[in-house]
Amino acid sequence: MNAALPASGAALAATGLAHTGLNVGAALLTALGVVLIGVALLGLLRRDSKARP
Repeated sequence: MNAALPASGAALAATGLAHTGLNVGAALLTALGVVLIGVALLGLLRRDSKARP
């Protein structure tokens, strides 16, 4: 995708800002995904423990 963009200073700066933004967004999404998975696993474990007296 970078090759399709014009190699000018403004384009490079814009792509740099976009990449940093994407990295931050990806980090937030991965963190939220890990939290959701952890909550789901805890919920399943709690259900199993409740089902077994």
